[in-house]
Amino acid sequence: MRPIDFFDSAAERYPGEVALVDAGGATMTFLELSRLTYRVAAALTRITDGKPLPVGILSPNHSLVVVCTVGIMRAGAVVTALHERTGTERNLRYLRDVEPCVVFYHSLLADAVNAFRSSLSPSIRWVCIDGPGDGLSLDEFTSGTGEFTDRWGDAFGNPARPVYIRQTSGTAGTPKMIVGDVASYQVTHSALQQRLRVNDVWPICLVATPISHAAGVHAFAMLTLGATLVIMKDFEAKEVLNRIEGHKVTHMWLPASALYLLLSCPRLSDTDCSSLRSVLLGASAISGEKLKEAVATFGPCVAVNYAQIEGGFLTWLDETTVARAAAGHHPERLTSSGLSMDVGRLAVMDEQGNLVPRGQTGELVVRGPSVKPYIMKPFVLDTVELAKSQSHGWHHTGDLGYIDPDGYVYVVGRKKDLVITGGFKVSVAEVERAIMELPEISECVAIGVPDDMRGEAVKAIVVARAGKHVSARQILTHCRARLGRLHAPVTVEHWSELPRNAGGKIDRQLLRSRFWKTPTPDVVEPTQSRSNERARSQ
Repeated sequence: MRPIDFFDSAAERYPGEVALVDAGGATMTFLELSRLTYRVAAALTRITDGKPLPVGILSPNHSLVVVCTVGIMRAGAVVTALHERTGTERNLRYLRDVEPCVVFYHSLLADAVNAFRSSLSPSIRWVCIDGPGDGLSLDEFTSGTGEFTDRWGDAFGNPARPVYIRQTSGTAGTPKMIVGDVASYQVTHSALQQRLRVNDVWPICLVATPISHAAGVHAFAMLTLGATLVIMKDFEAKEVLNRIEGHKVTHMWLPASALYLLLSCPRLSDTDCSSLRSVLLGASAISGEKLKEAVATFGPCVAVNYAQIEGGFLTWLDETTVARAAAGHHPERLTSSGLSMDVGRLAVMDEQGNLVPRGQTGELVVRGPSVKPYIMKPFVLDTVELAKSQSHGWHHTGDLGYIDPDGYVYVVGRKKDLVITGGFKVSVAEVERAIMELPEISECVAIGVPDDMRGEAVKAIVVARAGKHVSARQILTHCRARLGRLHAPVTVEHWSELPRNAGGKIDRQLLRSRFWKTPTPDVVEPTQSRSNERARSQ
């Protein structure tokens, strides 16, 4: 089915149920949401004539983002998410490449939009979703357009028609663009629906992280199951806990960093979280110890997913397996990404392009309908990137890992996140997992920094939990005991927070660029903020 067919099936089944609760508490039923999307689709079709042209959305989380997204899907246009936390220059490059015919934006981004307009085609329609804006308001854009008629659907569900354009996170360099079609969307969406469905309660999904990323994919899957989406503008741990208790939230998608903030929040012990049925964790590796703590805190509702924009949702570590592992049954599975979701075949490949046996580490590769191609422009394939990433008849994820005899997938790091120190390769993910075993640590990152003797050395940057402290020397001692001196970090720094990219992932590229310019001391003992540390190094 097309994405809009998934939504319409839910809207027809639950017309009077609440579909959206916005940040201010206002509600919208499925019927009201559906009617608004018809208005958006009619207005877009007047411009696109039913062609699959890119339509951008630049906004923080907002109920009208959902309206516009579904309206774009209904019109047969191509959803193009822009990340409101991404810098203006990066978004400008993206817009130049994508060439959208319309961009829906929030008034908070008006300054950025004004900067874009002078550098882009004057034919782009800029539509402010939450007010008059500097140009068209959403009401003005959708007024007087007449009724929408679906003229682009076919009996086969348009499997090759493009649905969305997305950017990769760019953690290892310049973000790349991929295009997903109906076929790739359907296989991932159906697999998500199957695993997120609950029958004992009415599903309430809290959307607390950016809709423009994986939280949006999760939210749309929940919406098509008839769930109510409770939308927060920003993630704030105390407010998330208030919403869980107040709305009896059943489902959430969170990156690891957000989970760690929840677990560290003083309000947690006073919050009733018993309504939760599924807390899905993704976007980055999860510490096994923190996963065990999450089960102890929230109950047997925690699951883990390994996904990639280019490859789709690939594995699932379900709630029962996580809870049993936390209780001591196959505890090693707390560091696993789970079993294949069967949206494609998942395997492990060596550097010569040979598939390796189970238990042997190599690069994780996938083939199947969930894989999306890289593009340069809509819809011009990036043949250079495709040749690099899809050699030997497989899509190469860039992740190192192995599959155990029972089929559980273990991601041990990124190919590009190997530090070569003194001629030996060290996985930063392995270092990070060891550090996250310490209960005083909220989050951490390990990177390679210049070293006169070794060429590179491993540095750990840690954020301590509120009210907790562990010295750099204690961290080094723990890592040497767990990993040995060869794989343990050489230096440790304490920061108050870690820099993140628009997707909420730790910005390793930014960290590397800083440390490869400025020498660092052996050990930094006092806890210090990034601003203080920056001032010290200048």
